[in-house]
Amino acid sequence: MKLRENCYTRGILNKRVNFKRKFQAAPVVMLSLIFLDIIEGNNHRIRVNVKQVDKRGFSYEFVTWCNTKVYRARAQWTAIGQ
Repeated sequence: MKLRENCYTRGILNKRVNFKRKFQAAPVVMLSLIFLDIIEGNNHRIRVNVKQVDKRGFSYEFVTWCNTKVYRARAQWTAIGQ
């Protein structure tokens, strides 16, 4: 997949979170990036997305592209529902 001129690389890391207690219906999940350790000297491109949400948990992904090199990244989430 070509993302832009001379920019073909992409990194994706998928994760799953299981709630401690099951919700009655799929909740709304808010996800935010709270920590980054990225190599200096390059443009920094990273995105974190909620992918699927159900009563028991959700999946999310970290996505980078082009020459972004990530040593560590951390996300924090909140689920709102009944």
